[in-house]
Amino acid sequence: MVAANYVLCLDSDGQCDPKDFTKFWSTRSSADISIGWRVHRADNLLRRTFSRFFYLLFQGVFRTPVHDPSCPFALFRREIAVTLADELGEMQEGFWWEFVARAHRHKFTILEIPVNHRLRSAGVTQVYRWQKMPGIFLRHTIALLKIWNQTRTA
Repeated sequence: MVAANYVLCLDSDGQCDPKDFTKFWSTRSSADISIGWRVHRADNLLRRTFSRFFYLLFQGVFRTPVHDPSCPFALFRREIAVTLADELGEMQEGFWWEFVARAHRHKFTILEIPVNHRLRSAGVTQVYRWQKMPGIFLRHTIALLKIWNQTRTA
């Protein structure tokens, strides 16, 4: 069995433009992880507001060199996936926040690539609804503190 050398992650709701993959592939040797940066984010104002507020909290804890740690478009080597796989799982609804935090703590280099961001091509979010936001915010905040504690150096 032959294993792939790279892992590509991309949301399936149509918001990320697959045409942006060429940017990731052409810069794959420039950093350990390439992650998208939705410069012109197409999400609604509520979603962008909550995300921005959480970003400020996230940066207060981890100080990552990333503008968009929740972008679901990423390319990285298989070894990085293997290294991080057993550590991930604290953030139920925020996989990429946790991925970026742990990758940064491992000192993996991260390259942000501007990507096109579009409205969903189908469906509606089942996660980020107004009534769920207080619970998600609380769980994410607790998870940030756990991740910080698990990854801090002595």
